[in-house]
Amino acid sequence: MTAEVAELKKQLAEALATIAELRAQLGQNSRNSNKLRTGQA
Repeated sequence: MTAEVAELKKQLAEALATIAELRAQLGQNSRNSNKLRTGQA
């Protein structure tokens, strides 16, 4: 694996962690509106 690919994988992992954190915050702050937006019951 090249260094470039390793760096991209690291950045992707960090981005996914950030997204998961933001989604958790949104879920805590506005569970009902989040369900309406995503169409999940």
